[in-house]
Amino acid sequence: MAQVQRQNRKLKLLCKNHLREFENLRKQFCIMAY
Repeated sequence: MAQVQRQNRKLKLLCKNHLREFENLRKQFCIMAY
């Protein structure tokens, strides 16, 4: 469980970091991730 939480935190950061550059891809990725 701890590993999954750590992974989710990384995904959230990724989503924030690429907000502008990969807007469409980010939306798809985040929808799949959560």
